[in-house]
Amino acid sequence: MTVYTLSFLLKSFVMSVIILVFSAFSALFLKRFRASLRYAVWVVFLIGLLIPMSQVFDGGFITVPLSVEPQAQHTVFEALPNKPPLPNELPIPNEPPLPNKLPLQPDSVRESTTTYTTKDTFYDWVISPFMVCILVWGIVAIAILSYHIRRYFRFTSMIRRWGEPITDETTLSVFRSIQDEKGLCNKKIELRICEFTSSSLLTGFLYPIVVLPKKHFEADELELIFRHELVHFKRHDLFIKLLSVITVSIYWFNPVVYWMYALMQADGEASCDETVLRDVGEQNKQFYAELMVKMIGGKSTASTMLSTCFYGGKRGAKRRLDAILDTTRKMKKPAYAVFIVFVALTVFSGSVFALTTAYEPPVATVDANIYDTAGIIEADEAKAIAIETAGGGVVTECRLENRPLEKFLVYHVHVAVGQWEHCVEIIAETGSIHKHEPRYKP
Repeated sequence: MTVYTLSFLLKSFVMSVIILVFSAFSALFLKRFRASLRYAVWVVFLIGLLIPMSQVFDGGFITVPLSVEPQAQHTVFEALPNKPPLPNELPIPNEPPLPNKLPLQPDSVRESTTTYTTKDTFYDWVISPFMVCILVWGIVAIAILSYHIRRYFRFTSMIRRWGEPITDETTLSVFRSIQDEKGLCNKKIELRICEFTSSSLLTGFLYPIVVLPKKHFEADELELIFRHELVHFKRHDLFIKLLSVITVSIYWFNPVVYWMYALMQADGEASCDETVLRDVGEQNKQFYAELMVKMIGGKSTASTMLSTCFYGGKRGAKRRLDAILDTTRKMKKPAYAVFIVFVALTVFSGSVFALTTAYEPPVATVDANIYDTAGIIEADEAKAIAIETAGGGVVTECRLENRPLEKFLVYHVHVAVGQWEHCVEIIAETGSIHKHEPRYKP
């Protein structure tokens, strides 16, 4: 759990840096690149935040050592076979045995202490500060997501209850003509008019609704409004908004994500403006800007992040008006290069940091204060032999095992080499290889 949490936080940090770099780039070259490019890059960032990017390289650019310390030790006694004494261990005649040594007898059984590292109790694990932070993060994330989903259902229910279906033939004919032009004639999209909305909008995932404010619009104005909202529908922007809400809920602690969300929504509306003006002609820029100003009115009594909005606030509207009336020639080929660069940065974001576990399980040892351990190689020597046998790698496990039937002790060592794990068994008395079994772990 610690590794996953640290990876999540590091991923949030790396993506935040990439988002800030792109925000600065957008501010410097706002008039040189289309809003559709910026919106596409924001969507890539959104996917990068939601989908964990695996390491492209074996090791990251920055290595973060992760230390896992034991929290409790339990002693387990196990029967070990007695080994014959070496020549230099033969007892001297008439010499009394040492008080702190137990005598060795042929074919006798001696005991050893083996140390294992475990958690104290489930209770200590749950109330640890780390788990408390995880619990708080999860509760807040679920609460934010539930809040926005509840507002969405409340908003759509209000529209269906208090909104009036549009029956005006002129409005319906304009809408149907735009539907046919966009290839959406087979889609069932409802039209309603509501008093508590000051701007046109699109909402509804399964049963989409285009909502108009209770204002008078001419036929040419309705054409622009319907074109704008149907572009949102055709691009599935409502589902992108859902992913945005999920991202904001998960990264609620990161202010850069909120910054990204605001810029993404503004560029999403601006990219729709570009599409509409490309369809109707650049000569209608002034008329389209006047229509946006006409949408400015009373504040809506209800709103939701899971809907589009023709007028998205004063700050976003000012940026969109500047973009609509701007006559600067946009760059095309450099735009593709910028898009590819930031996509690559998002893909390689998982390769910036690499976590390494510095913890090695404790080795089962024979207590030298109680039993004679002469002739048994040290644990470090067993690890070195295992690494040499595996051809390099990192030791992930090392323990001393008792083989009563075979009458000897064995070091059981696991060595990780890339996607391979080598299980090496080494006879403790001689240091020779008893067994070597490589295993592939994809």
